[in-house]
Amino acid sequence: MKRFLTLIFALLLTVCFASCGGQSAGAKDLDNIKEAGVIRIGMECNYKPFNWTQNTSDNGAVKIVKPDTGKYAYGYDVMIAKKIAEALGVKLEIYMCDFDGLITSLNTNVIDAVIAGMSPTEERKKAIDFSSPYYSSNLVIVTKKNSALKDCKNLNDLNKKEYKIAAQTGTFHLKALKAQLSDCTYSQADTFALLQAQLDSMVIDGYVAELPTALTYCSISNEYTYVPLVNNTTGFKATDADVSIAVGLRKGSTALAKINECLNGILQDQRDQMMSEAIRLQSEGLNL
Repeated sequence: MKRFLTLIFALLLTVCFASCGGQSAGAKDLDNIKEAGVIRIGMECNYKPFNWTQNTSDNGAVKIVKPDTGKYAYGYDVMIAKKIAEALGVKLEIYMCDFDGLITSLNTNVIDAVIAGMSPTEERKKAIDFSSPYYSSNLVIVTKKNSALKDCKNLNDLNKKEYKIAAQTGTFHLKALKAQLSDCTYSQADTFALLQAQLDSMVIDGYVAELPTALTYCSISNEYTYVPLVNNTTGFKATDADVSIAVGLRKGSTALAKINECLNGILQDQRDQMMSEAIRLQSEGLNL
């Protein structure tokens, strides 16, 4: 309900801004960013390997401006954000936001863009615009090596009442879990950190995640493994929009073309290298 109300509020804000003065909410975005010399990026800072929080600026991490806790953000999303800021010729500022508050923060001008592992679903497109995708992945199930789930090969194997599987609130992961694994015992949690804690304490048997997240936790500890599902074959039915990740912008944002130009200039092998680097840093351990 909380996520639903947040999205409704975001939609109302979009309608309001679009009707004021007859121009779109993002009509002056690029000019405002250039004038300020800063692009304010919102992310959860708690979704490894896409974004995380650490204590130092090691490896190129960027200070979290709001809230000012003295900590830094890094990960694949931050790498992408740095390239966008460089292309625009401005400084990068990171704002840490709860995932379910990102769209509202964008539409109330607290941030200029969302770079947070967010998929451009049709529901979200009603509230904001999206760039070209900057990543796409399979949905898998993270579990423990001593779990019964480890031997599962497809959704049918997982769809049993005795299996407790969870997903993050407000995501396509949860929507897919409820619709496509309706016979299992499913639940939800607000963050991936909570999902991981529930798995560690055996409250759940596994949780839905994107493949890079699964690879990250498996590289951090040999306690974990994952069910290697493949979208639309052995795994969840999903559209490209459901499993791709893009930059979120206000409706009609004039920054969209420049951001797309930047993203389209990042070759696939560069993207793969950046993701591999994010996973490697987590596997080596960070001062978190």
